[in-house]
Amino acid sequence: MKKIDLIHTAILIVAILAGYMAIQSIISALSFITFYHGDRLSDQLAYLSIACLGPVIVCLVLIRNGRRLAELMLKDEPEGSWEQASYWDLDRRNIIFVLFIGIGLYIMIQAIPNLLIDLYQLFAEKVSPALLRTMNVNKDTLAIELLRITIGTFLIYASPTLTNFIESTIAVRLNIKENKQEE
Repeated sequence: MKKIDLIHTAILIVAILAGYMAIQSIISALSFITFYHGDRLSDQLAYLSIACLGPVIVCLVLIRNGRRLAELMLKDEPEGSWEQASYWDLDRRNIIFVLFIGIGLYIMIQAIPNLLIDLYQLFAEKVSPALLRTMNVNKDTLAIELLRITIGTFLIYASPTLTNFIESTIAVRLNIKENKQEE
């Protein structure tokens, strides 16, 4: 398996998780629509559309553009290491590398719709007349979602560095323990 194939597979796994998140959101929205109808439904229509359509769009984008995203993530790698190799060894370092990328993407996919919802609620509170304000936007959740997006982005871009760190420090300890157990 080539390195690009492994990263593309991780992106597809994240797309499947986003699809699962989309199904959960749609089911929650349907239950919300049946329980609350009338005025409250019209107030929450933007929230429902972001919560339902966001993961669907992310899932479709990742499935359609997964290969290009994998190429983009490997742009700093020597081209022969990921495109021309006929076989790519699945060792611990490569699996950790892909794991960091997958976790980072999944964190971002969960945080971006929540951030958009918080921004919409903040905008709606600012533009509505003072007498009609019903929502009290918690600005802490906005900061938390921005932090989650930052952490997800950091995991994606720092995955080679983190993988090298783990491989050079922690993996050495694991090899020592394995050698002692064999004796």
